[in-house]
Amino acid sequence: MSEDSSVHQTKNEIIIVRRRHDGDHEAHGGAWKIAYADFMTAMMAFFLVMWLINAANEETKAAVASYFNPIKLTDNNPSEKGLQEQGNSSSGEMSSPRSTVPGEEGSMGEASDKGEQETTTVGEKTEYSEADYFKDPYAVLAEIVQETGTKTNVSDAGEGGAANSGPASGATGGEAYRDPFDPDFWSKQVEADKQAIAESEIALREQIEADAKAEEERLAAEQAEREQRERQQMEQQAQASPDNQGKEGDAAKPSPEALREAGALKREIENALDGISAAQLADGLTVVPADGGVLVSLTDQLDSGMFQVGSAVPERSLVLALEKIGEILARRKGDIDIRGYTDARPFTNGTDDNWRLSMERAHSAYFMLVRGGVPEDRIVELSGFADRKLKDADNPFSEVNRRIEILLKTSGG
Repeated sequence: MSEDSSVHQTKNEIIIVRRRHDGDHEAHGGAWKIAYADFMTAMMAFFLVMWLINAANEETKAAVASYFNPIKLTDNNPSEKGLQEQGNSSSGEMSSPRSTVPGEEGSMGEASDKGEQETTTVGEKTEYSEADYFKDPYAVLAEIVQETGTKTNVSDAGEGGAANSGPASGATGGEAYRDPFDPDFWSKQVEADKQAIAESEIALREQIEADAKAEEERLAAEQAEREQRERQQMEQQAQASPDNQGKEGDAAKPSPEALREAGALKREIENALDGISAAQLADGLTVVPADGGVLVSLTDQLDSGMFQVGSAVPERSLVLALEKIGEILARRKGDIDIRGYTDARPFTNGTDDNWRLSMERAHSAYFMLVRGGVPEDRIVELSGFADRKLKDADNPFSEVNRRIEILLKTSGG
C-alpha cells in the first residue's frame, strides 16, 4: 500500500526550469555607428580631393602626377641591370662625349661629367633620347613643357611670413574659384590709415601729371630713333642673309614695305615671347625680309642653347617659343621652309655628323611648329646646311651659327 502511493506521487511531480537570458550577452546596436563614421570620413576625404583637383591649375596637377609617377611615359624599353650602365638605353644608344662648346654647356648633373645621359628623379632635369623623341615627338614635347622648373602653387610674393605672403597661384590662377579657407586670408596685414593713403595717392597723381607731357615727348623721340635704327639694321641683315647673298645693287635691298612687314612680325613675336620662360630666346631672334618672304631666325645664346648637346631634342624654352611662333604663323598666309644650321665644330658620335644633326633639328622644329598650330601641308621644305652657311664667318665656332631659320613665303616665291 505504501509502495503504490510513493509511485503515484513520483509520477505527478512537476519540474520547473527557469532560464535567464538578460545577463548572458551584452546589448547590441553600437557597431553601425563606427561603420557610419568611417563612411562619412571617406566621403569627406573624397570631396576634399575633388575640390583640390578643381582648384589646382595645370602646372600643379602635372607636378603632383610626376611626384606619384616619376616614370618617362615615352620610354618603352625595359630597364636593364647588369654589366651595362643603368642609365644607358636598352635599345643600344651610345654615350657621346661631353661637349665643350660655350653655350651648350649646361648644368646637367653628374651625367655631364661622364658624357652620358642618365635617367633622373623628380625635381631634376630629364633628358630624352632621340629614338624616343622621333618615335613619339608630340608626347615628348608635352612632357618637356610640363617640366616647369619653377614653383607651383606657391605664393607669388614669396614663402612664409605675413609680409611676404600673397595669393597662391593654385588657388587664384585661371578660372578656379577662391578658397574660402585660404590661409593667405589670415596673413593679410592690417590696413594702413586711409587718410595717409589718400594723401600719398594725390601727391603721386600730381607728380605723374606734371611729368606726363615730358615723358610722352621723350618716348616719341625714342620710338622714332628706335624705328630708324631697326630699319637700318634690317637692311644690313637682309643684305647679309643667305637668300640675298650674291645679288648686286638695288636687287638685294629690301623694299620699305618688306621692312615694315618684317618689323611688325618681329614685334608680334617678341610680345608673344614676353612673359614666358622662353623670353631669353628673344635676344637671338631676328626677322628680316628675304627673297620671296620673311625670314625668322633663332640662334643659340652664350649661356643657353636651344637643343640638348649634340642632339635634336629641344629645350623647354625652344618648345614654348616655337609654339608661340607657330600660333602667329598659322594666322598668316604662305608656305614655310625650315632650315637647320650648326657651327663649324666637328661633331660625330659614330653614326651622326653635322649634316644629319642640322637636318634632324630642322625636323624637330617642324614638330614644334605643327604643335603650335601650323598646318602640316603648309611646310613644304626641310633642309639642313650643317656648317656650310655660317652667320658669323669670322667666328666659325660662335653660338650664333647654331640656328633655326623659318622662311615664310609671303609672295609665293
